[in-house]
Amino acid sequence: MTKNSINNTTSDLQVSAINIAGSTISTTTSNTNLSLTPNGIGKVSISGAYTLPNTDGILKQGFQTNGAGVVNFVNTPTVITQINIQTFTSSGVYTPTAGLVQAIIEVVGGGGGGSGTSATGVATCSAGAGGGGGGYSKGLFSAVTIGASQVVTIGAGGNGGNGGASIAGGTTSVGSLISATGGGSAALALGNSQNGVFGGLGGVGSSGFINATGTAGEPGFGIVSTGFFSYTLAGTGGRSTLGNGGKEIITNPFAGVSFNGNNATGFGGGGGSALTGFNNTAKIGGNGFPGVVIITEYIS
Repeated sequence: MTKNSINNTTSDLQVSAINIAGSTISTTTSNTNLSLTPNGIGKVSISGAYTLPNTDGILKQGFQTNGAGVVNFVNTPTVITQINIQTFTSSGVYTPTAGLVQAIIEVVGGGGGGSGTSATGVATCSAGAGGGGGGYSKGLFSAVTIGASQVVTIGAGGNGGNGGASIAGGTTSVGSLISATGGGSAALALGNSQNGVFGGLGGVGSSGFINATGTAGEPGFGIVSTGFFSYTLAGTGGRSTLGNGGKEIITNPFAGVSFNGNNATGFGGGGGSALTGFNNTAKIGGNGFPGVVIITEYIS
């Protein structure tokens, strides 16, 4: 067949395994790819409007035109199809869910214990301060940064004072990515502690885009006189971003009663102080609440 006869043909044309029928080009061999292969660095042009790349892109890339006839491979937006939350209230190992793109990690340190009180005499009383609230941090981390797994450490709540200073709260962390220290301890409240006992300091969060300090435990006072009546105040435990401390205790010192401190009620809260009225027994401070790790996963 001559070149001239091909130009003038009005019927279908078949050359080897290629068939041209009207405006359709197809292969005659089943399950065979149709390849357009320009010579050298040449490219495939579509109707002269735009030119396709002559090399492949990378995984999950797509075509994008520059509006001037050039098409290139570009990264396509990642579509989030699922949000999953993992909560850790005890230490362990965090293993990301398959398909993780990124995760928001929140950590709260353990709350410190509240003051214990000593025994009192006939005309003395004892009231201490609350333990400090745990620190808080919130950070955003990519799947690459997190890796295959991370060790999760939950900060313990500190025990309330029992004949001595209370115990500080423990540090909560996820590997070396993010952490928050626990709330501070509070001293033993001695008999006739009219000058008060200062509360434990708040813990501190670090390495997140939000880092917060827990509140300090409130101080306690042995006797407070308003001119109308007197009362004894045992301090409230400090608060964390996610939890309240043990409640304060207020009573008339002349009532001669004693109370153990109130335990914290939420993640990272500090324990409340104990209280001992006139001529009564020593009491134990409230316990701090353990910390927590909350991981919100964004999965494609």
